Amino acid sequence: MCGRYYVEISDSELRDIADTAQQKVKSAYRDITLKTNGEIYPADMVSVIASDEVLPMQWGFSFRGNKLLINARFETFTEKATFKNCEKCIIPASGYFEWKRDTNPKVKYAFSREDTPLYLAGLYRTEKDKPLPCFVILTREAAGVAAEIHHRMPVILEKNKIPEWFSGDFDTDSAVTDINCIEADLPSGQISFDF
Repeated sequence: MCGRYYVEISDSELRDIADTAQQKVKSAYRDITLKTNGEIYPADMVSVIASDEVLPMQWGFSFRGNKLLINARFETFTEKATFKNCEKCIIPASGYFEWKRDTNPKVKYAFSREDTPLYLAGLYRTEKDKPLPCFVILTREAAGVAAEIHHRMPVILEKNKIPEWFSGDFDTDSAVTDINCIEADLPSGQISFDF
């Protein structure tokens, strides 16, 4: 699962993506505030890469009343009616968070890669009564250090695999699993996202 992620715009690539989406918001959606830096929560409006452009989107599909569906299983999304008319997208991030639930209280961990953004595979669609397209993050069975914390993790692509994702030639065997992990529930000032 992926219930939160974060973006550090100190990375020039992430900053450029955020700037492009911000320009689109300013020209077309004056009443919308795009979140371009820091911890990203479900329902936030953020920068997302569609097949040939950067777009502002909102995290989460409307689901069963006023709930949000924020993740979809990579293994089964093609079989589910919910995702039938969706398009593929990439969610750029510095890292994501997961909680180890078998501790009391739960412990928050940050996952990232050294010196490179994460490119999370996702799906998006437009929804009636929403000004922006909405997206979900695709997840897979956790691998590597992530499996020690949670049984699911986002599908993370190498930058050079993004065209394969959009063309339909991607499978999770080529997904990134070599990520770094640190405990994120440390007292303020004791954590750096420059891992």
